[in-house]
Amino acid sequence: MSGDWCPTSQWHYYAATHSCFYLSTTEAVWSDAYVECQNMGGNLASIDNHAEMSYVYSILSVLLQTTVVHGSIVCDPIQPNPSAD
Repeated sequence: MSGDWCPTSQWHYYAATHSCFYLSTTEAVWSDAYVECQNMGGNLASIDNHAEMSYVYSILSVLLQTTVVHGSIVCDPIQPNPSAD
């Protein structure tokens, strides 16, 4: 399984859970982040475990080239996880 099913190349594939994440460096309150994710065809991400959180944190750290700020938008796509079939 690869990240080929992620919506665009701007999304990051996490192989351990066959998940895609879109990470934005834009700070937003929850309601605005929710709308932004919906507009991109996704939902606000739900981080399920420490390994997944570390993966998302590492991507944000690279994107920001600094420490992660609270309020950054993290989305995952609405389409079903292909490993669930």
